[in-house]
Amino acid sequence: MIFYSFIAAFFLSLINKKRAEAIVPLFSSVKVPIGGTVSVSVAELSRKKPFFTLPCILVRYEIRLETVDGRVLMTRFAPFLKNTKTVSFSPQERGAYYETHNACVVSDLGGFFVFKLFLSPKDMFLLAMPLPSEKFPVILNSFGGENRRQTGSRTRRADTLIDHRPYMPGDDPRRINWKLYGHSDGLFVREEEREPPPRSRLVILVDTHADGIGVKKTSAPSPAIERARQDIDTLCRYALTLAEEFSAQGTEVRLLWTGGQPISPTAPFQEALAYPFLIIPHPVDSGENYPPLSDDMAVGDVIILALPRKDTQNLDAFIKAYSARCGKIIVTYPTRI
Repeated sequence: MIFYSFIAAFFLSLINKKRAEAIVPLFSSVKVPIGGTVSVSVAELSRKKPFFTLPCILVRYEIRLETVDGRVLMTRFAPFLKNTKTVSFSPQERGAYYETHNACVVSDLGGFFVFKLFLSPKDMFLLAMPLPSEKFPVILNSFGGENRRQTGSRTRRADTLIDHRPYMPGDDPRRINWKLYGHSDGLFVREEEREPPPRSRLVILVDTHADGIGVKKTSAPSPAIERARQDIDTLCRYALTLAEEFSAQGTEVRLLWTGGQPISPTAPFQEALAYPFLIIPHPVDSGENYPPLSDDMAVGDVIILALPRKDTQNLDAFIKAYSARCGKIIVTYPTRI
């Protein structure tokens, strides 16, 4: 029986690889909230060559996606397609999942002999987006000057006749347009328009550094790494809640995160906050993972959502560099949700 299992599994792995290459998996959507379900439609390019099978041997198609910091999303299904097959993913953890491999997996029932044949990449990608938090972070420290938000409105000077009206007793003489007086038979005062107040700006920086874990690679199994990943999820939930709240109040919100490029101001908040991942800094890390604040960003307040850490040198340097240019820099840390 052992000899049969080995020979049969090895034989089927060889003859079924080309058939597995003909399978095309397609996501119904590449964006899904945590806990949501996304379907994968699976079809064959050619139905002329069905999969070969033998008794007591399993043939499975495997799809595996992974985030930069090691979270895995994987499914296996029987690739015997009489018509289009649908399988489902339900990501329970936030992240940007990239395809690591598709494979044809052949094994005996006991799993003693497993042959995994890697297939050509299908460029699959999935965003598991965070949900907002019902709690807010705790303020750890605040730096910088007073809040620079401006209230009220200003007037905008008008020089066209359509923006004027005849002078009435009691009008402010300073509003008389003397240029028009020379070309008309009477006095006109400017109907100055009220400018809307300038929008306040807020930068939310999600700091995904975590020290004190004791390893350099996040792919290594470690309870400390998993706790740090969960804390980063908490930061992203806080960031989403703050971004939606301030944006609803008319504040222009920009999102940044360490280790990544500045997020486009037109990107939806929930989608943008699927990308941040855990960074375990090297002991001699120079702090280059902190994104710079462009001139249009460093004119309002900055909220830094960070994990508690032993070494704050790089974070302190970032705060020192921008505290004189920004309104306020507020550092917060997460509490367990």
